[in-house]
Amino acid sequence: MWEKDRGLLLGHVRYNDKSCIAHIFTERGGYTSFIFYLSDTGRGVRRNTLLQPLTLMEFQYKPDGRGSALQHLREPVNILPYPDMPFNPVKSCIALFLGEFLTYALREERENRPLFSFLAEAVNDMDKTPHTENAHLYIILKVSNYLGIGPNTDRYEPGCWLDMRDGTYPATQPQHAEILNPDEAYRTVQLMGCGSMAQASEIPMTGSMRAGLVNMMNQYFRLHVPGFPILKSTEVMQAVFS
Repeated sequence: MWEKDRGLLLGHVRYNDKSCIAHIFTERGGYTSFIFYLSDTGRGVRRNTLLQPLTLMEFQYKPDGRGSALQHLREPVNILPYPDMPFNPVKSCIALFLGEFLTYALREERENRPLFSFLAEAVNDMDKTPHTENAHLYIILKVSNYLGIGPNTDRYEPGCWLDMRDGTYPATQPQHAEILNPDEAYRTVQLMGCGSMAQASEIPMTGSMRAGLVNMMNQYFRLHVPGFPILKSTEVMQAVFS
């Protein structure tokens, strides 16, 4: 029996000439990989645009009772077209980066409806907000909290460091290299304290500050998520914000 779900497209890899494997974070099932059939004729070509990073779609799927890692998907529909993001080079770059980041951060995540709702709303806000240079940092840090690995800000005080190994903010510098200095640590606290994309966009940061935090957050997830890699798209982000 075919069932209905919603999902956020994270990324895809070509499977053959007629299909690809789409990685989607779904509302009901969490991270799931689907066979996505491509089209090269007529109106069906529009279907391929659904493979743009962070597209929010509704679709039907048929659970595989044999336990296959791949599910079959049909009738995908873009339920929230983004009027700005596909045509804005900065937002498109951020979407590409977030797609790669979420592919690895969420690949073991099963149903998590609060996280799904946050991501769907945050990506929509990113499309609507004029200035989104901090969007990826805001989303990364919020996602870390939803996954239960976020830095603990309860005892943060100005001047504290961030110990990335255990996600705490000690008053004195830890005796290892996996740390953020007090200025960098303060920015993570600011971003995690924001209640919206608009608030996050008001935090002043230079391009080099953003690039540095991207690399450090990549390192943070490598410490806390098994198998998390050095993201390839960080180089693109550095070029955009340099």
